[in-house]
Amino acid sequence: MKDLAESGEIDPPDIIVYNSVLDCWAKSSATDAVEKAKAFLEKMVADGVSPDEYSYNTVIYAMVRAGNIASAEAMLDTMSAAGVPPDCTTYNTLLAAWNKSGRAS
Repeated sequence: MKDLAESGEIDPPDIIVYNSVLDCWAKSSATDAVEKAKAFLEKMVADGVSPDEYSYNTVIYAMVRAGNIASAEAMLDTMSAAGVPPDCTTYNTLLAAWNKSGRAS
């Protein structure tokens, strides 16, 4: 895809394309899905596409789904440091994880 975009045959991938791939990794049952989602988020930034709330929320969801709440909390910090404010989806995803783990009580 990158080669086609560089040759001018197609438009370069935009945030919608990146978020779609992130969503696929977040919902994947692959054992390395979280690592792939995180790496793809980093690739997104390296390729000059700024992640939005959906991007970060999708990776946080993947981490929570895999039971890695500490990584999800760290991603919340990364999100904030990038200047992307957490939204209600971010907090609801983390609250649900904390509740399920017993940390919310």
